[in-house]
Amino acid sequence: MLKNALSLLNLVNQILDFRKIEIQEIKLHPEKGDYIEFIGDIIKHFSVYATTYQITLTFEKEIDTLSMAFDKDKMHKVLMNLLSNAIKYAGTPGKITVKIWTEDEKVFTSVADNGKGIEDNEKCKVFDAFYQIADEKSSYGSGIGLHIVKELLSLHHGDIHIEDNLPTGAKFIFYIPITPMEQIVETECHIQPTEEEMVSLESEGKNENLDQNTLLIVEDNQDLRLFLSDSLKKEYHIFSAVDGLHALSILKKEHIDMVITDIMMPNMDGIELCHAIKSDIKISHIPVIMLTAKNDIEHIKKGLTEGADDYIAKPFNLDILKLRINKILKWKQECHRKFSIADIPVSDITSSSLDESFIQKTIKTVEEHIENPQFSVEELSSIIGMSRSNLYNKLMSITGSSPSEFIRIIRLKKSLKLLEKTQMTVAEVAYKVGFNTPKIFTHYFKEEYKMTPTEYRKKKEESPNEA
Repeated sequence: MLKNALSLLNLVNQILDFRKIEIQEIKLHPEKGDYIEFIGDIIKHFSVYATTYQITLTFEKEIDTLSMAFDKDKMHKVLMNLLSNAIKYAGTPGKITVKIWTEDEKVFTSVADNGKGIEDNEKCKVFDAFYQIADEKSSYGSGIGLHIVKELLSLHHGDIHIEDNLPTGAKFIFYIPITPMEQIVETECHIQPTEEEMVSLESEGKNENLDQNTLLIVEDNQDLRLFLSDSLKKEYHIFSAVDGLHALSILKKEHIDMVITDIMMPNMDGIELCHAIKSDIKISHIPVIMLTAKNDIEHIKKGLTEGADDYIAKPFNLDILKLRINKILKWKQECHRKFSIADIPVSDITSSSLDESFIQKTIKTVEEHIENPQFSVEELSSIIGMSRSNLYNKLMSITGSSPSEFIRIIRLKKSLKLLEKTQMTVAEVAYKVGFNTPKIFTHYFKEEYKMTPTEYRKKKEESPNEA
């Protein structure tokens, strides 16, 4: 326990130093919107996560609509952070209630849970940066999240305080002024920029760069989750989760290129999450990097046994983590290149026996139907026993090809062997591997191998041993 505490202390100190360097100017960017509808949409999305932990999430409102000016991005961060804490500290069975009412030209919102609650002498302290209540079972002040909440509300000329949620639990109550759009004035303050403190159901900038890889960060420590999100968001799309169960719910809905997970987490730890990923054919192709305490040999062994692709010891150097991420993603890109142009062993482009068997089965299925030009992605999906979307994600991740491209590549690879080892004409080869016409076959062949089938055959005859 002492070692873990010291490691955590070192980690927090690193994050704090990082924040001191990275402090930037934050401005308020208000826009007109329906505050009630805005809050309702967040709760609707969050209820899926609450259900995972058998927590009842209730929304009570005094009015149905409220048109006003507010910064949607920052208020989203405020509510998500408070809901995150409420989920984490709710009782069993859990109950969370969100209420909205208006009073004195202000709109009030409360988030109440039925957990253990917070002692009176701690209530004002949990909003301090890096403050942590001594009792670990009720450590609401687990990082800078609540501090950021208070600063963002202050930016809105609002505030937040805590009350007891009778008969048990804590109730966070915050308000912002009901401000007409024409009265809003751009405000700024110097606080530390933050990523959402809970999962966002849409990754930041998702539509800006479709080629960007998507990372899922799984970490129950609020500070480290925030640190990793902020540090990686410029290079990758980021999703975040507070534990393994939460991560699996995201993996079921979103296309994720890599998982970075802590090992020690409540509800489902990193070892269990890695096992769940690597044993599910739909997502077993996703690389997993595990974060573990330094010299924790037992957990490192367990993680690698469950199929983890790499591990990083905490506290870690951020540049090393970035290099590890980049190395794995570059390996995948190289696998995609090799698959399209060379006849290589399946084991060279897969990192698990489950994926190796999957690719072998998929190749065999295409080869069994290779002479049929009408063989479709739908038929392939049906035979493999996987939905089109799952098949697409899996083949794209392992081979860099969509299902239709995958079928075409297998046809072209078969044509190489026929051109080398038989006396078939180009037309005969085209029909033999399932192309409708020799012209279409030649077009795709040249596109893939930068020469025509005739040129390829001639080259092989002149240099039979050339790869």
